[in-house]
Amino acid sequence: MNFEDYYKQKYKEIESKINDVILTEKDENIRMLTSYALGGKHFRGVLTCLVSDLLGGDNEKALKYAVIIEFLQTSSLLHDDIIDMDLLRRGKPSLWTVASDLIERKDIKSTITNFISSLENRVISVLRLLMKRHTIPIAILTGDTLLIKAIQIADNDIRDEIVKVVHDMLSGVCYEVEKYKNREIFYKCINGKTASLFRFSTWLGWKAAGKPEKYNFVPIIGEKLGVLYQLTDEMVDDELPSFIDSELEIRKVYNEVMALINKLPDNEYKEMFKEVPLYIIRKLAAENNKEDEILKIVGRWKNGNI
Repeated sequence: MNFEDYYKQKYKEIESKINDVILTEKDENIRMLTSYALGGKHFRGVLTCLVSDLLGGDNEKALKYAVIIEFLQTSSLLHDDIIDMDLLRRGKPSLWTVASDLIERKDIKSTITNFISSLENRVISVLRLLMKRHTIPIAILTGDTLLIKAIQIADNDIRDEIVKVVHDMLSGVCYEVEKYKNREIFYKCINGKTASLFRFSTWLGWKAAGKPEKYNFVPIIGEKLGVLYQLTDEMVDDELPSFIDSELEIRKVYNEVMALINKLPDNEYKEMFKEVPLYIIRKLAAENNKEDEILKIVGRWKNGNI
């Protein structure tokens, strides 16, 4: 099995666990809102499971932890979409744009269709949505609800880590205001906003395996994968600041990640894990129709890791 096959398998298992948790919600509206908000790639949850499997962890525990990381991720995205006034998320209307309509209609499909057909230019659409009294508060509280649900199903020591992650994410978002000022602030931003959640995903996998002291560097792998993710994402969007050499920085982080992965136990899951850094780079590039450009950059790397 390669990483792509593993990813597809674990995606289905995580999706099933998420649905199980959502179905326990007794309130019809909350159940519908959280169900609508959740979805996506479950990449961070898959990382949790992969680390757990690599270190011989408990599968059921890892899946529960994967649900926690996915709830946190979605909670942050619901809030991000409001801050950025993004109209779409994961190929459908962002929750803040349709939250009140979902409650009124009780029909996701017709709500999506109606929203898409009513879109004009971005400015007019946003202004019209801002006039809806309830839709933004509902979306904000749905994000808060997912955060609370993550805390509810977490063990005590995981709750402490959740507090730390939310703190770090807020810190990162604050630095985003001035992230193009210099290199130090730029990395404080991406380490908090993105890398902290990746770090938590690999920490959870390490936790599911009993937190073996010999491999206490595993959360750092997640952190560096988060940096790699954000650097690549901003590179393909042409949003990296001028003081960041994209090819140099991405190659550096890639090699650091691979060096740490090579310290892990030799088994089939380690071989899958070795595929993850390049998988991230290629997937982000492909989403922006820049995979050929990225592969040319990768081809210029002189390091033997690729």
